[in-house]
Amino acid sequence: MDSGESLGGYRLISRLGVGGAGTVWLAEDGGGQRVALKLIHPALAHSQEARARLIREAHTVNAVRSEGVAHVLDVEVDDTQPFIVSEFIEGPTLASRLQSGPLPPREVADLAQTLSDVLESVHEAGIVHRDVKPANVIMSSRGPILIDFGIARGEDDEALTGVGLVSGTAGFASPELLRGAPPTDKTDWWGWAATVLTAATSRPPFGRGDAQLVLKRVFEGEPDIDGLAPEIAEAFLHALSVHPSARPTPMETLEIVGDMDAWSHDVLTEYLNVEPDEDATMVFPTGETDGEATSVLPVQSTIPPTEVLPQQVVEEGVPPTQVLEVQPSSLPPQPPMPSPTPGGYTAYPPPQTPPYPGPVPPGGAYNGGYVPPVPMPLAFPERHPAPVPIIGVLMMAALAVLPLALGQNGLIGGAGFLLFFALIGAFNRRLQRRRWRVGAERGSDIPMTLLALPLLLVQCIIFLGFGIFVGTALAAGGWFFTQKVRDDWPGWELPLRVLQSQYPYEINVLASDSFWVYVLWGAFVLVLFVTWILPSGRSLREGIALTARGLLQPVWARIFLGIMLVIAIAGTLMVATTGMLEIRFFM
Repeated sequence: MDSGESLGGYRLISRLGVGGAGTVWLAEDGGGQRVALKLIHPALAHSQEARARLIREAHTVNAVRSEGVAHVLDVEVDDTQPFIVSEFIEGPTLASRLQSGPLPPREVADLAQTLSDVLESVHEAGIVHRDVKPANVIMSSRGPILIDFGIARGEDDEALTGVGLVSGTAGFASPELLRGAPPTDKTDWWGWAATVLTAATSRPPFGRGDAQLVLKRVFEGEPDIDGLAPEIAEAFLHALSVHPSARPTPMETLEIVGDMDAWSHDVLTEYLNVEPDEDATMVFPTGETDGEATSVLPVQSTIPPTEVLPQQVVEEGVPPTQVLEVQPSSLPPQPPMPSPTPGGYTAYPPPQTPPYPGPVPPGGAYNGGYVPPVPMPLAFPERHPAPVPIIGVLMMAALAVLPLALGQNGLIGGAGFLLFFALIGAFNRRLQRRRWRVGAERGSDIPMTLLALPLLLVQCIIFLGFGIFVGTALAAGGWFFTQKVRDDWPGWELPLRVLQSQYPYEINVLASDSFWVYVLWGAFVLVLFVTWILPSGRSLREGIALTARGLLQPVWARIFLGIMLVIAIAGTLMVATTGMLEIRFFM
């Protein structure tokens, strides 16, 4: 597919990345919200396993209650081209950031703490990510965001990895995972330590080169800790131990990494590449020899020579060695070690799945304490339309013209418009919050939200009233200030007469001096703008954005609306100030 094409209601904008499983696109939904759309590779589009992975990824990531993950907004597996839609997180990956060098110690400590909090939330949801690495961490404005839960596993999820393969990244996958052991929390904490180490050195945690060589270092517990302070290096050495039981807790590692004093060893020498002082090489003058040749000393050895023992003769009568039959073992078979394939890649054994009992007959009890997995609901993060600030300001300016043109009727009409848009925004917010709490979209969502309309109406009136009160206070201050500018200040009577009149253009003050028309319009604009921009105007802003983006999806349509609003404002003010309307003077 190409940029500009649409898929399932989403318009593709540009490619964000390409992987073996598919392509990630920056896309835009019908409401103008930017999202990340992962499109499955055409070769995998008809694979039921690939579709199952999409569903599991959506279930998995939305079960995590944390702002440190990119939640799934939509998933489509029934179409010929399956895809999954996630929040679009703007920012470079940690891997891209480290191309310019390691992070400062303070940023390394902050990264370690934030990722630790995110992983805690992931594990509390019963999920193991299995692929924590710099490429899966986005350095966003709100902090590090963990992405790509495509190979994450829940406690009761069925394994989807093919036979002979282990999902993970060399250098960031723990030794026990590479050997085929089931993924656990310790698997993620090992990847976390490898990621933090990479952030501190900007080098792969177990070096570069052939995958077999990297795996050898992983299995031998030899991370690249060159250049780090002894205490910091030792902390990473223990955190990346081959044996899970020998690794410290994440909190213990954080205590050392977060200690800035532990980083300060020969910092100036390290950054300036200054080597320690060495004694200068001394050149001795050539002396006369006594004619004797240099003697070669015999090799001194502290190892005793090998003692040759006499040959032992087997006595007769001793029974020969017997070859016993292989006895079955009660222990589960151990997976083989990784082996190279002809293509240069490394094939890993599959994870060993514990033997679960078979189906339970109706009414029977589960054996061995095994409880069947319960499907996780697909959570719905609250979705709000992208703001339309220009359209919003122009609409407030256009509504401010209504009292000048229609007086009391314009005041009532403008208030009705505000309440209408605020109700739309409040309704959408309540609907999205209901789906987020339940974790699913149900047919009763809209009817139940409609029943709450009276309450939403009262809330909107209160919030709009507060905004109008604040805006009116500011506008009144500005109106009072105009008496310092003009000697013919009409006092407080003029705005009140305009708001109470049926035909405000008949008021001779407005008809005779256009200055007061613009001043009154500016005061009304200020009232409405304050009402719109205050936190209490959130429902109003969302209602306008939802309506504008829902009815006018193309950008050109919204531009056209903005132009029409400007023309309407300019035309009304021109009519009011040039006497094009019939004006009857009376006082």
